[in-house]
Amino acid sequence: MSNEGEGSEWWSQAEVRNVPLGEKSRFTSSPIKAEAEHGTESDIPLYIGIGAYLVSLLLGTWMTSWGFSLTGFEALQTSVDLFLDWPGMFSSTVAFNQELSGLSFGTSLVLTLNWFLWDSLPLMLFVFMSLRIYQKEYGGVGGRAFLYYLVLLFMTDILSISFVNSMGDVISYPFDILEWRSWEIFAMLSISVSYFGRNILRSIRSRKLDEFR
Repeated sequence: MSNEGEGSEWWSQAEVRNVPLGEKSRFTSSPIKAEAEHGTESDIPLYIGIGAYLVSLLLGTWMTSWGFSLTGFEALQTSVDLFLDWPGMFSSTVAFNQELSGLSFGTSLVLTLNWFLWDSLPLMLFVFMSLRIYQKEYGGVGGRAFLYYLVLLFMTDILSISFVNSMGDVISYPFDILEWRSWEIFAMLSISVSYFGRNILRSIRSRKLDEFR
């Protein structure tokens, strides 16, 4: 077995030595080096996502569900406190909205759930980013859970607006949310890049390769 390995290595070296002048060898980089370079490059979206998320915490202005402006770390601390309080006050908040505004149980439930999701957003974004760093896996369970959370958040947001506001407010929702919660959206995008950036780069590369063929 060792002779066979030495023979294959000798032929590889011979082919490298016999490459004509002016031509590049096919054996200029080892598979180990190529794999290492690919691994480092594939981690770039993760580093970009972490950096952008930290920028949103350090420099961003996050909004509470009652309209107060907070720094990123203040919003995270407030979110932790609210997350601990919500289990005890969820049902009472649903009942309070029904009595105060005369809303149906279903409408009040959607509104309260939407408030809870927004109040827990800074904490949940921190959890999803931490999971991404810990698991070292693109997409995966954490990525799917992150997408499900965002879908539920924006779906209840749009439903809440349609229940208590006009259709004009629903139509202008994409512009309003960007103006009202721009830094939260920035943080969401940074986590999306950390989870799905490598897959996007792969699809772009495959398209470019197809164009050259």
